Amino acid sequence: MKLLHDNLTDLFNNFAKGDGLVAEIAARGFVYSETERKKILFVGINPSYPEGEERTRKNYSYKPLEAVEGYAKHYKKFHDIAENCGVGHDWTYMDLLYFRETDQNKITEIIQDNSGAEFVCEQLRLSIKLIEELSPDLIIVCNSGARQFFGIDKKENEDGSASNIWMGYNFTFDEKFGVDVITSINKESIRKVKSETLIGTPVLFTSTLIYMDASTKKRLEWQIKKILKYHPIFFGTQYNREDRLEILLKQLENLTEQIEGTRKLKNIQVKEQDYNQASELRDKEIAETKKAVEYILSVLLTS
Repeated sequence: MKLLHDNLTDLFNNFAKGDGLVAEIAARGFVYSETERKKILFVGINPSYPEGEERTRKNYSYKPLEAVEGYAKHYKKFHDIAENCGVGHDWTYMDLLYFRETDQNKITEIIQDNSGAEFVCEQLRLSIKLIEELSPDLIIVCNSGARQFFGIDKKENEDGSASNIWMGYNFTFDEKFGVDVITSINKESIRKVKSETLIGTPVLFTSTLIYMDASTKKRLEWQIKKILKYHPIFFGTQYNREDRLEILLKQLENLTEQIEGTRKLKNIQVKEQDYNQASELRDKEIAETKKAVEYILSVLLTS
């Protein structure tokens, strides 16, 4: 986090020089979350700048899990979804941009200015590096403004070029789970270093969670649970691999061997009349069989 803090300090000091909207916003300082590797990464657009707050420059960071209590209005919804999905504290949150502004329409004004566009691009480059270091199992982009920067809304121009590429992730929509999956990196992206770390990562693009109705939230939670449950099988480095079926069958073969081994041990304990140990092994055999059935269903889904 120190490297991120230092990079942001240099960036904001540079753009705070001069006059205009960009300099004004850069002069307010920056805010970033102290993220760490978790299963779920929630992504927003930028920290707010509430009215009535002391108008002095502030650079600071915070821990998302601690913010659940300190700023429940914004962060408790992430906590609640994670809890309902059985994830517990295995989630984190970050904004793509680090400047403080409550009116998100100002972002449009900023990127229409040449220096403003570069100001945004430099922050996005830092976010690209951070997201790829975190390498979450699932990314949930819960802000329409943040959505565009991932490249999901890129536009093909009449001259054959493309616009609205930004971070440059290319996506394929996975119909089994109803989720967009990163499949490649657009060569026209703003990134300076090419990386394929996030290839195969599922990304859910949602509306702002605070305005989500109960039914929509239930569907989202159902979807999150399914994606995480089958992530080792369908997503990550094995996504769209031609030999994925062979990999699944090999995993099923290993599970079958585990079941047979547990059954043999159980039968030995029954013969020796150690019924307590036999009962524990029976429960283990049932759990392993259930897992094998789930894998069989997975193989059928991909066949």
